[in-house]
Amino acid sequence: MQGSIDEDAFGRWMRHFYDPIYNRGVNYLGRWQSSKEWAQDHKAQAKLDLKMTLLAAMVKPFDGSTDYSWERSIYEYAWGDKNRGLVGLGHILHLLEDATVPDHTRNDPHPPICDERSPYEYFVSRFTDMSIGNGSPVVLGSIGEYLDVITKYSNNNFFSK
Repeated sequence: MQGSIDEDAFGRWMRHFYDPIYNRGVNYLGRWQSSKEWAQDHKAQAKLDLKMTLLAAMVKPFDGSTDYSWERSIYEYAWGDKNRGLVGLGHILHLLEDATVPDHTRNDPHPPICDERSPYEYFVSRFTDMSIGNGSPVVLGSIGEYLDVITKYSNNNFFSK
């Protein structure tokens, strides 16, 4: 989608952490919203759009160009902008993917400078075959539940720095 925002853009990537044990986001250069909250908070995502900040009284809900929340993505897909809805789903899948990385589930930031990168991310980057077994899909009631389940698994079963 032309003009879409990369989920790893500055201001967004700091909200890719969710520690399910303490129910919080990363505390690095300030306290940040967790990915569980971020995925579901269309207002916070819209605030990254300068127009939404400057003209807050004049904009409609789901009007911000930086809002790729779960609710906005479902709304756009259901009401005809399937492309925008699917781009938003990509943002949500990115958050779920990050929730599988132990560093993202333990308040363990890993900027790619000064050898601070994630040992886990470095290790798995060597593998290209990411086949998944023949198990049945996991069906839960909300995006928050998916983030709870996957972050608890990652947090409890893998190491980070």
